[in-house]
Amino acid sequence: MKLTDFMADFFAKKGIDTAFGLTGGAVVHIFDSLDKHPKITPIFCHHEQAASFAAPAYSKVKQKPGLCIVTTGPGGTNALTGVTGAWQESIPCFFISGQSRMEHTSRGKPVRQIGSQELDIISIVEPVTNYSVLVKKPTDIRYELEKAFFYATQRGRPGPVWLDIPLDFQWTDVSPSKMRSYKPKEIRPRTKKYKKNLSKCIELIEDSERPLILLGQGVRLASAE
Repeated sequence: MKLTDFMADFFAKKGIDTAFGLTGGAVVHIFDSLDKHPKITPIFCHHEQAASFAAPAYSKVKQKPGLCIVTTGPGGTNALTGVTGAWQESIPCFFISGQSRMEHTSRGKPVRQIGSQELDIISIVEPVTNYSVLVKKPTDIRYELEKAFFYATQRGRPGPVWLDIPLDFQWTDVSPSKMRSYKPKEIRPRTKKYKKNLSKCIELIEDSERPLILLGQGVRLASAE
């Protein structure tokens, strides 16, 4: 199975039916697989910034992660405002960037650039994502997609995640059943602190004569409507 076909199938199984982006040399295989998938519709924007805004908007409306696809270099940097907004507003989104061939990447090396349009985008987006990673091996794609989805939707506050995928990995054949999966560790809720705060809130409401409660995005994020 082609790696990008596996990616398209993964997103479809998660209920993501739309991908926003702008094509480029480092993402043609990704868009080809998305376009061929019967349950996903790619929407091409005029600029990566527009795509980076569309994905969080999709997430808000559909109540599931948005998907933004951008090419390497300026494609990634053009999406920075959108991913930052998604992080500040705790909106779960997948940002996928194509990258130069793995041997042409500069991450961890004492140079500024190696491949064509190549850029270490992960070092730039790390502060404004729940999880971001340069995929190191084609067989890691299942693990990284599953981990990213968990970090975007279930590990603490929701938010954007970013996967950087080298071009030469994208056309590689992979076997889904032979790839390792991500198994998240159990997260214990901090109920003691919350119970104390909740008791105080109840006390304030009971003592008030005309209570006014302003509820924000956190209510929807916690599915507490």
